Amino acid sequence: MIPPGVIRRLLLVEDNPGDAELIADVLAAAGSGMQVTHVPRLADARAALHGGQFDAVLLDLHLPDGEGVESVKRLRVDRPDVPILVMTGADNEALALDCIAAGAQTYIAKAEMGGGQLRRAIDFSVVRAREASAQRRADALMVRLRHSQRFDTLGALSAGIAHDLNNTLQPVFNIVPWLETMVHDEQSLKGLEMIRSAAMRAKELVKEIVEFSRDVPQTPEPVQLDELVDAVLPMLGAGLPIAIKLHIETEPVPPVLASRSQLYQVVLNLVTNAARAIGSRPGAITVRVAFERGDVMLSVEDDGEGIDEAVKARIFEPFFTTHPSGGGTGLGLAIVKSIVEESGGWIEVSSRKGEGARFVVHLPGMAGQG
Repeated sequence: MIPPGVIRRLLLVEDNPGDAELIADVLAAAGSGMQVTHVPRLADARAALHGGQFDAVLLDLHLPDGEGVESVKRLRVDRPDVPILVMTGADNEALALDCIAAGAQTYIAKAEMGGGQLRRAIDFSVVRAREASAQRRADALMVRLRHSQRFDTLGALSAGIAHDLNNTLQPVFNIVPWLETMVHDEQSLKGLEMIRSAAMRAKELVKEIVEFSRDVPQTPEPVQLDELVDAVLPMLGAGLPIAIKLHIETEPVPPVLASRSQLYQVVLNLVTNAARAIGSRPGAITVRVAFERGDVMLSVEDDGEGIDEAVKARIFEPFFTTHPSGGGTGLGLAIVKSIVEESGGWIEVSSRKGEGARFVVHLPGMAGQG
């Protein structure tokens, strides 16, 4: 049963208006107290999931723009946290089981769909999805605990290396300008410019290593993430390649308790990472700020090359990078993850190779504010 005062928000994806009306009537007659949003196409469902908050999806397996297992997979990529219940005909049980293997919570035969049965199936799926989410958070915490000592050692070692490397680079910056006054042929000048560029890249690497390894307490303060994003992203967008379009979608949200400068770094690193994923081709980055179930959510989505499962498993490891030499240090996402967790939040990534990527930062909103 649904606890008093709790309203389930259901997204019904059904192209038959008569069936959609019947399902809504069945739920209303059962006293479910559910708010039902009906869309007739898979594309409409994906847009609704991006723009709204839903507790569950009730999905017809035969749509004008989606069929069977592929529909489930596409919705799972968009919102892995929202449970999907599939509706099937009496002769489609094998297909329904394939959908569960693809990520659906359960299936319901249309011919046997009574109000009480449907309501219980939705409630059960929502509870099970939230239990699974809690288990994933617990598993992630165990992994962090197991690796904390290794990362502490890495941080101390990195700080020492960064200090020595910084001292080593200083003579390069002093000597290169002097050498440029001594030579005049184009080949030598080009070689000196290569040395200068390599030294500058090394200096940037030192800065990122120090930022990652330092253990300087940051004073948290209430930060309006929507206002921060609206203020800094236009400036960041001006530094992106002209072929990449930056879209900003924010709504008023409660403040979060965090370091303003560190949250700026989170936004900067995620947008930079998205731009690198797109590369030199035309593309788009969409940054959203929203509030859902007590969490202030920052999402950064790109239509770049995407991430395969093997890379996704290591993407937050320090110094892990898939970019060619000079294209990245492998510290950006590790720094993002560290800052988010220090702020009491967590980060998730959904992506497929060739289909872009979506990073979502969850931060606890300050109770009673916003």
